[in-house]
Amino acid sequence: MLLNYRNKNYIKSGIGGTISEEQKQEQKQKQKQMFKINIENNNKTTNRRIKYNYMILNNSINKKFNILSKIYENNSENKELTINIKKLKKKIIDPKNIIILILFNNKYGGSLTVNINKNKFYISNVYTLIKFRNKGFCKKIINFTINYLKKKNIKDSYIKLDVNINNPYALKCYTGLGFTIHKKKITKKYGSEYELIYKIY
Repeated sequence: MLLNYRNKNYIKSGIGGTISEEQKQEQKQKQKQMFKINIENNNKTTNRRIKYNYMILNNSINKKFNILSKIYENNSENKELTINIKKLKKKIIDPKNIIILILFNNKYGGSLTVNINKNKFYISNVYTLIKFRNKGFCKKIINFTINYLKKKNIKDSYIKLDVNINNPYALKCYTGLGFTIHKKKITKKYGSEYELIYKIY
């Protein structure tokens, strides 16, 4: 069958044949889709293959210590982890402290401490292992903690945390989750910091 090339619905294919305008649009859509998939596959922040979950240590001091000791024993070769676990063991002595862990493929990947004092919650020691940074996991564990504390339904409660002024990435992460800058302060140990507040109720 001869095709009329004046017909706007058809164009030359470039290989001697012809394709319709509709087919051309379909090809373009497929190419865009393939390009999108390639970008996603090459994106270093992709975490689809990393399985993660949370563990809340809010039980007795002995149980907290035993869990952290077990994590330490299973990862004693990791110096970075060893240093952080030792810091956490000091925190569990205070019964007002709870520890939230983020586990990657059931192995320690990060943690934070929450001090509970009536209607005030203070988050400190926010930490993720270096190999899991810049993938959004710090934001995930903070968001999980916010939702966990909301469930306590304590009137006039709020969350407080401090962030170094020279850490714009962390500041952007926290303010993106709803924290607001309450005040600026200077401490001997950490230098200039922003005190951030998140009002729950």
